[in-house]
Amino acid sequence: MTRIRSRRSGRWTAGQAAGHAAMAGLLAASLAAGTSELLAAVGPASAMEKEAPPSAPVAAASADLAAARATLADTERAFSRRSQEEGMRAAFLAYLADDAVLFRPGPVPGREYTEARPSPPIELTWWPVYVEVAASGDLGYTTGPYNLRETGAGAGGETQHGYYVTMWRRQAGGAWKVVADLGVATPPPVGSDATPGGEVGHGRIGGGAPAGQGRAEAAQHDLMAADRAFGGNATAHGERAAYLAAIADDARFYRDDSLPAIGRAAIGELLGGHPQRASSWETTAAVVASSGDLGYTYGKTAVMGAGAPGRIRLPGLFFRIWERQGDGLFKIVVDVVKALPPPPSGRPGAPPGPGGPPRGMAPRMPPAGTSPGALQPPPPGAPPGTPPQPPPPGAPPEPGTPLPSAPPPPAARSGPLAGGHP
Repeated sequence: MTRIRSRRSGRWTAGQAAGHAAMAGLLAASLAAGTSELLAAVGPASAMEKEAPPSAPVAAASADLAAARATLADTERAFSRRSQEEGMRAAFLAYLADDAVLFRPGPVPGREYTEARPSPPIELTWWPVYVEVAASGDLGYTTGPYNLRETGAGAGGETQHGYYVTMWRRQAGGAWKVVADLGVATPPPVGSDATPGGEVGHGRIGGGAPAGQGRAEAAQHDLMAADRAFGGNATAHGERAAYLAAIADDARFYRDDSLPAIGRAAIGELLGGHPQRASSWETTAAVVASSGDLGYTYGKTAVMGAGAPGRIRLPGLFFRIWERQGDGLFKIVVDVVKALPPPPSGRPGAPPGPGGPPRGMAPRMPPAGTSPGALQPPPPGAPPGTPPQPPPPGAPPEPGTPLPSAPPPPAARSGPLAGGHP
């Protein structure tokens, strides 16, 4: 959820970023529904399977999936209520999974990051407008708007807006927990999105049983291959062409300073408004449901310096949600890309400037400090001989240097989800 999420990833950044990234960090903008039939969800089927009429168990599974979507949307609402009643920190610690990843702005261990920081002085509200759950019922996501208002001393009362994307995993006891969260800062929501409590849309995944560990492992391989193929295509042929070949027809794009682009036409228009520049993409994590029909990836991206091979001009991160389609291929249904902020002074190793993080850092947590390329001086009042301090987690890299490799969450390292609930 970087729910503030961009400023919710800003849900936790100080000041402006103090909410969801203090939710656009509580990965931007940064994350929703694809089109999959039941057969697509479990992979290619035999001719006999394709011809078989729907059975009573399949109908029951579809009903279970509808119930799972409703439960997940209710959990998201309860999460928001708890934040309003008890504060951001208490809410996140109640809903984060042990291996959750937040984006502040880069990926950090969610619980460790949250426990080390006080609840920010903000009033943050958010609500789901879209939800989807894998056929196996063990992985799902929610997305929707957030509103952030600073309440600390000197706060001007201005309301900040954004959209969050949150991945959830169902636990053995049946409860949903957050495994990834980020968001983007946007103009105020419009239409039905602007009203909390409205109808929540959902994708077209069909009900069905888990695919089995072997099929799930193959699905994770397919997912990683699809993500890396997109990156190679974008590097070779440009982002617009690569995206239009990789997205589902009803995909959702989240970018800072823009309302979500939903659908192929809107996404093509959004991408057409930006210059096509040399870029690089590197996938660092891929997680897939045990049914093999829903998964997410995240990693590093960068705009490369003109005429300077290998030199990063603008580092960033991406977060994507994928659904397997009727043809058996994974397609992007949610895409978030966020630029990582440069050093505040524009020169490597500069100390952070006053006023908190740059606009667009996710809220749900306060921002990290300076570039990790240089050690920080000892804090004021430190005893003589105190060594330089290591950079804070999630700090952006120096321009011209490779992005640091973030270890994937335990769920990603261990492979596909293995049947998250009884």
